[in-house]
Amino acid sequence: MYEAAMGFGEFEITFPMDAILELKLSRKTGEHSRLAVKGVATQEAIRKATDKLDGKQTISLLAKGEKGNRPLFTGVVTSLTSFSEGDVHKVEVIASGCTATLDTSRRRRSFQNAKMTHEELAKAVLKPYPKADSILHGEDKGIGDMFLQYDETDWEFLKRVASDLHVPLIPADTHALARFHIGLPKEKNPSDIGGNRITIRKDIRSLMRQRKNDLTELGENGVVSVGFESGVWFDTGDSVRLNGRVFFVYEAESRLIEGLLLHSYTLRDETGFLTPKETNEDISGVSLFGTVTDVQKDKVSLALDIDEGNEDCGSRLFPYSTVYSSPDGSGFYFMPEKGDRILLHFPEASESGAYARSAVDTVPSDPSRRSEPNNKVLYTKYGKEIKLTPNSVEITSGMGHKICLYDNGGVTIDSAKSVSVNAGGDILIESGTKINVSGNEIGFSQGTGNFNMSGGVITEDGQEVKIGE
Repeated sequence: MYEAAMGFGEFEITFPMDAILELKLSRKTGEHSRLAVKGVATQEAIRKATDKLDGKQTISLLAKGEKGNRPLFTGVVTSLTSFSEGDVHKVEVIASGCTATLDTSRRRRSFQNAKMTHEELAKAVLKPYPKADSILHGEDKGIGDMFLQYDETDWEFLKRVASDLHVPLIPADTHALARFHIGLPKEKNPSDIGGNRITIRKDIRSLMRQRKNDLTELGENGVVSVGFESGVWFDTGDSVRLNGRVFFVYEAESRLIEGLLLHSYTLRDETGFLTPKETNEDISGVSLFGTVTDVQKDKVSLALDIDEGNEDCGSRLFPYSTVYSSPDGSGFYFMPEKGDRILLHFPEASESGAYARSAVDTVPSDPSRRSEPNNKVLYTKYGKEIKLTPNSVEITSGMGHKICLYDNGGVTIDSAKSVSVNAGGDILIESGTKINVSGNEIGFSQGTGNFNMSGGVITEDGQEVKIGE
């Protein structure tokens, strides 16, 4: 806060202007600040300034003081326009707060670690930005589920992350870096205001919207906005006291009027800063490719393709969709294997409903297994196979054992080892023509008796039987 209105000589712009003609600075909770300044400058100064523009050039509004200049605003120059009126050369510079550098490129990535806090997530998002910083105020907690940044800029995504705590982002535009508060930076000693032009407005639409989003903490006062004008400088989020009640600066507009820098403020109390939880509608219906990294019971974890190079993605288990499942345990249970390619599906705009589904063999190791659409095949990596063809059913163990049921060729059972048939009741073998039994040795037993055929000799209970004698 600066306690008195500033006039020419008490503030300056870090741009080579001989005189400032117009100045407007707009600041608002959750949005990037914007500075527009118009002034007189020499052609040479304008030319040099234009040559320096590279998308990173900054401009600052400074308050002069005995102990040196203090930055009130610093932003990145987004536009420079020059024009001449006779021999007078003018220039208009437009700049956005440095948080705008977070609002340029859209990204896709996930954050799956349920124990990661919202502040830790924000720090992870800010890693690519030198000296960028965020400060969380109030209680934090683990994200609990997951967050998917899908075709969102980092600023859009961070606003959504903050809304999970029902708090806004508040830019802090004093230095040449992307810095912001997550929630209200509550001061212990609010500044007293009063006696200025004050207006009060109640926003019924905002009240209905916030109540619809289950913000039960919000009373009618939460959407009451107090407006006042002053020559005193307050930052967005600063606390003030009006008639014994504490408010916070929600929005500010500063203008140069008759040589003085004057400000119009919009105040809200703390509940007026409560933010409904936001979702990303573009997520609804999206399916993302990933590789299975773990399988536990009926759940899988996976590394998403979009997370390549994302060291902060973490992991969690997702339910795996099956063709049929019932609460009583009946249904189809057939889980993918580690290394399988599957899809993570988001049926709605909220990430909480995500589930894994549909293993996809993008590069089959044996294309011949999937070359005949009329054949339906169930095959595991252990060589076990069930194949349904138009004319047969084939069951293979992968170890030399096979059962085949042919429409026109009967049934065959092939085994590399023994075959056992056990029944608690009767076994009936019946043929319309004949029954062939062959082997090096054939034995029958009933009760205590037995009957054997071996090497052309038939014995019954150990005694040779002569047939035809």
